[in-house]
Order: sequence, then structure tokens, then C-alpha cells
Amino acid sequence: MAFKAIAPSPKTSDHKSAIIPPNPNPTMNLSPTAREIQAKLSQLSLSEQTWLMEYLAQQIRQTLTPQPDWTDDLTVMAADPQIQAELAAIDAEFAPTEMDGLA
Repeated sequence: MAFKAIAPSPKTSDHKSAIIPPNPNPTMNLSPTAREIQAKLSQLSLSEQTWLMEYLAQQIRQTLTPQPDWTDDLTVMAADPQIQAELAAIDAEFAPTEMDGLA
């Protein structure tokens, strides 16, 4: 997606008219929410637009990064006798605090 730089017109501020985004792909069906966001982007300051772009990039990176599946590891740990003994020791250590109503 390329952006075309243009000179600002005297009637508009520099940060809102310096860049014209391309029109979305005509075959792309934008949701009403996406169309509303697109329409309101021009109301944001340049710093707000920059923050939003960085936020969106971070969200996309997190979505595309595979999240580890700990299910198998947790199952093995839960069955481990040493871990079970440690959990029992922790339970015994904190048993008196259960009576104070904070547990």
C-alpha cells in the first residue's frame, strides 16, 4: 500500500493533508466498522495517527506470532511427584491463612 505525498492546501492543516492513503482494493469488502474508522482517521492528529499505526502493527505482530501451547507441559508437571510434593508443602504452609478469610 503506497502513500502519495501532496502539498497541503491553505484551507487545511499540514498534518491532515500531507498524505493521501490509497483507496482500498475495490474487491475488498470493508466492514462498517472499518469504513467508520477510515472516515474518522482524518480527525486524528499526526501523533495520534502514528500511535495508532504502531499499536496496530504491534497487535498484528502478536496475532501472527505463534503462542506456545503449554497444555502438554502442564499435564506432565501436574503428574510429577516432586511438583505434587512441593504444592502440598505450599498448601500446608499457607493453611493457617485460609482461616483469616483472605484466601
